[in-house]
Amino acid sequence: MINSLYGVSTVVEPHRVSLRSEGGIEWDIAVSSHTIRYLERHTQPLRLYTHLHHKDDTHQLFGFATIQERHLFRDLLRVNGIGPRHAIQILSHLEVAQIVEEIAQGNYQLLRSVPGIGEKSAQRIVLTLKGSVALHEEGPVSDIEQALIGMGYQRAAVQRVVGHIMGTLRMQDYKSQTDYESEIMRRAVQELRS
Repeated sequence: MINSLYGVSTVVEPHRVSLRSEGGIEWDIAVSSHTIRYLERHTQPLRLYTHLHHKDDTHQLFGFATIQERHLFRDLLRVNGIGPRHAIQILSHLEVAQIVEEIAQGNYQLLRSVPGIGEKSAQRIVLTLKGSVALHEEGPVSDIEQALIGMGYQRAAVQRVVGHIMGTLRMQDYKSQTDYESEIMRRAVQELRS
């Protein structure tokens, strides 16, 4: 699982950026307009949080300026009929906090203002996500929890299981943060499946 990429942007286009990492690999990443503005405001090199989307035999990498933006993107993908293209469109036209507040209040009028999102889609987003979307805390634990929720597990069960596993593991027993997080993820999936 790729959590983030760190490097220098070499190409910046509407909804797309190329990011060259230290190893010389250049990544083609789909992004929102907000992330494009972030790239324009910040000095190089920079970090983008990522989401790898699988569909049939294709893979597409999405990048986000903040963990909150990535969390909301993944939440939107849980909505029937909302794919990555629609999710990026929503994130390009509205601020993360606006979307979260709109959903929390049960309103969908602001979502309807997004090109390509009709009334039924906006209502479905609110009905699906109301009560389960919030501004998330930064950090690896919330990333793991969000990934598991994105796999279809219930939020309460995920938080209980991840909290229990974190209480039994020590990060210093692992070679890296990535190894530690991978072990939490592996154990959580195993426990949630049983």
